[in-house]
Amino acid sequence: VQRAYAPLVTKTRPALYYNFNDLSGSEHIGPSFSENGTLWEVTSFSANAGKAIEFDGNGHLDIANQSAGEGSFLGLEFWLKPDDLTTKQVIFAGKGTADGTPIVYIENGKLCLEVIGSGVKSIDLTPDVQVGTWHHFGISFERSRYYKERNSVRIYRDGFRMLDEAFDRDDSVPLAYTGATIGARDTGTISHRLNGVLDEVVLHPLGIFPGGIYERNQ
Repeated sequence: VQRAYAPLVTKTRPALYYNFNDLSGSEHIGPSFSENGTLWEVTSFSANAGKAIEFDGNGHLDIANQSAGEGSFLGLEFWLKPDDLTTKQVIFAGKGTADGTPIVYIENGKLCLEVIGSGVKSIDLTPDVQVGTWHHFGISFERSRYYKERNSVRIYRDGFRMLDEAFDRDDSVPLAYTGATIGARDTGTISHRLNGVLDEVVLHPLGIFPGGIYERNQ
């Protein structure tokens, strides 16, 4: 990334934006987060992006006020340097197990989006994504009970769309969750903690515009 990264994000008016330049969360857009367990401030993917957070399987972030009720859009964007591509590790998830809860995770060399009650969509990470290297990802879900093409999941890697598929209309449930986590899954018990470095986590309220994610990868 050759330009200051934050202005490229803030002009999209995100619902949530964590640049992790301050682990205390003083610099953010949207709800604040609280640190649980052990996390580390490290160098980010670019000098223009400042700091990042290293997750070593012993900590996660809790976002008590990040919720969705009967929602139709999810647009999650982030930079990740993974330490493990095999073990199931959650990047972002709504809390609980109710239908409509989104879970974004890595498992068995894939990046996956599960919407409970709808199903799972994924892309292969290997061989292009390797442990210890930075990559830029975006996951966009647009739901409509009326139009099949609007029940679509699009997954982007390094500025390019790698998947464009749809949940079956009859299985596509609205997003609904109360509270969220970054770097772990919270169902009342914490599990599937992340091992890797994460930065520039963004939630776009109306999904991800393809041209925008390409621009933010340059």
